[in-house]
Amino acid sequence: MAIWKIVTGAVPEPLTLSGTAVAAMLINLLCAVLLLQLRHGSALTRGAWLAARNDVAANILILGTGLLMLAWASPWPDIVVSLIIGTINLRAAAEVFEQARSEDPEIEEE
Repeated sequence: MAIWKIVTGAVPEPLTLSGTAVAAMLINLLCAVLLLQLRHGSALTRGAWLAARNDVAANILILGTGLLMLAWASPWPDIVVSLIIGTINLRAAAEVFEQARSEDPEIEEE
């Protein structure tokens, strides 16, 4: 998606982007709070908590991007934030994978 935005120069509508981010952040924040006690559990429960936590962080970044794009109509804030969110999620996935491997030695790294 980031590559498509770079090629086309597509700019999301800032108010829609920000409004959606606020609504999603409230829901994801509730999920993160409910999962908070499980964050040190198994790889599955830790993965669920990390996903909710990362979604809240992503929603904050998206909200900021939408507000920035009210003043600066450029695809670049959206592109940069998309890459940051992807990096955050890849790091969380690696963390969950490592924990799953420690819980189940039969999981092999390929």
